[in-house]
Amino acid sequence: MGGYSYTWREGDPAGGGQAPVGSNYLPQRGFGKDWRENPELQRLLGYALTPGERGQPLAIQPFIGALVLDLPGGGRYGANTFLLYNNGRYESNLYP
Repeated sequence: MGGYSYTWREGDPAGGGQAPVGSNYLPQRGFGKDWRENPELQRLLGYALTPGERGQPLAIQPFIGALVLDLPGGGRYGANTFLLYNNGRYESNLYP
């Protein structure tokens, strides 16, 4: 799977809402549009577990072999730093 074209613009349908089965949700806005238009992405991720997006600060720094994502304060999931390697591997919770 490659990158996605972020084509959603303010004023476009936001999507979202209750999933057709269970207590999950349809993703909304920009990523939701990519999700709705890409069956492979739907298959890999499934439905959203919460009804909406949650914004928070994120620092991103690219390196030759990886991309570093840092969530100041630990973010919602408790991990502060993620390394996303070019070969598809990742690491998280690097600094307990």
